[in-house]
Amino acid sequence: MATATLGAAAAAQEPPREGDVLGSASDLRIESGGNAVLLEAGTKLHAEPHRHAAVVTVIDVELALEPLERRESWVRVRFEGRIGWADLAAAARPAADAPAAPSPLPAAPPAAEEIAADETRLARALDLLSEPVQELEAGQFRVYTDVRSQRKRRMLFDVARHLGAAHRARYGLAPERPARFAVIVFAEEASYREFEDSVTDLRLLDAEGHAGSGIAALVAEGRTAAEAAALLVHESAHLLNRQTFRTAPPPWLEEGIANDLAYCRLDKSGRPLPQTLGGKGFIAEIPGPVDQFGRRRFAGTLHVEGPLASLGRLQRALAAGEAVPLPRLLDLTWREFVAPEGRELRYIQSTFLVRYLLDGLDGDSFKRFLNDFQDGADADAAALLSAIGRDWGELATGFADWVRRYTGRE
Repeated sequence: MATATLGAAAAAQEPPREGDVLGSASDLRIESGGNAVLLEAGTKLHAEPHRHAAVVTVIDVELALEPLERRESWVRVRFEGRIGWADLAAAARPAADAPAAPSPLPAAPPAAEEIAADETRLARALDLLSEPVQELEAGQFRVYTDVRSQRKRRMLFDVARHLGAAHRARYGLAPERPARFAVIVFAEEASYREFEDSVTDLRLLDAEGHAGSGIAALVAEGRTAAEAAALLVHESAHLLNRQTFRTAPPPWLEEGIANDLAYCRLDKSGRPLPQTLGGKGFIAEIPGPVDQFGRRRFAGTLHVEGPLASLGRLQRALAAGEAVPLPRLLDLTWREFVAPEGRELRYIQSTFLVRYLLDGLDGDSFKRFLNDFQDGADADAAALLSAIGRDWGELATGFADWVRRYTGRE
C-alpha cells in the first residue's frame, strides 16, 4: 500500500492495464555500510531471524549498530539493552534491480456492468488454501480463509462486513455499480507467496497483500488479529476505490484512502472509527547502573508501533524538513511513488494528507473534490487547491501544523 502540480499530472500517470495490481509494501528499509549497519526508525528487532518471529523491541531513532551475528540477510544487534534480529533483505538495490512499478487498478467499467472477481484467479487462490476453508458473504465481499484462530477469523469477517459502509460514510461517496469481490486471507505465508508469484510481479516489493482483478489477497501469518484486519482493510479499500471511481485515482489519493481506513482503530463490532489511529505504545524498562546501596536504576523508554509510529515518523520528517514538498507529492507518477528510496514516507505522508483534508479542514470541500472526480472531473493538484480554497503555502503550513498537534486519539 501512496501521493500532487498540475494539470499535466493526469497525463503523466502510467496507463492502467487489466490485471495490474496494487500491493502493500514492507515498511522496513535498511541500508548498511562498513561493518556497522544503519537502521531506520521503526525497524523491528525479532527474537529469531524470521520476520514473523516475536518482536523484541522497535528502534525509534535512526542509528548505526555493530552486528553481533549475521545469518543470510539477517543481522543480530543490541539496542538499549535488548538483543534482536533485523532483516537487511530490504536494503537499497541498484536502480537496474528495482522491480517494475505496479500501475493503478484498471478503470471501472460502465455503471451498468457488474465488477466481479476473476474466476480463474479465484480458483487458483482457493486451491492453495488448506482445508477446511471458511467463507462468509460480507456485503459486496466474499471472504475465504484457512485461518484457524476463531478470534482472528471472526475479526476479519466483521471488518469485511462493515467496510463498504465505512468507505461510503468516510468519503461521502456512493458507488452505483454493483460488485462481487473476493477476499482471500492465507493463514500461511508460503501459500500466499505461491499465489502472489503466479499472478503478480510484487515479490521484490516485499508486499504482504495485493488487490487486482476483483480480488484482495493477504497473509495473516505472524500478525495479530488487529494487524491482519488492518491489512484486509487496506487491500479491500483498493477494490472499493475501483468500484467508486470511473478512472484510477493518482497515487497519493489511491494509497491515502486505503491507508486512512486501515490506520483507524476498530470498535467491538469491527467498524473502523474515523479520526482515530491504531497501533500501540508501551514503556520499556531499560536497566541502568547499580547505585551505592546496591539498588539498580531503571529508565523508561516509550516505544510505539503501527500507525502511531507512522505518525511519529512524519512529525519528525516535517520538523527536519525531510518530507516531500506537497506540489511534488501530488505530481508523482506510480513509478516514482513506489521507488524504493523514501517509499515508506511517501505512503505515510499521503495517508495523513488525506486525513488532514477530511479532519483538519472542514471536510466538505475535500468530499466535493472526491465527488467531482467520481463524476469524471480531473483529480490533479489544481482541482484540489480550487476545491479546498487554499494555495500551496496555506496548504503546506496548515498540514504541517495539524500533523504536529495530531494524536489520533478521540
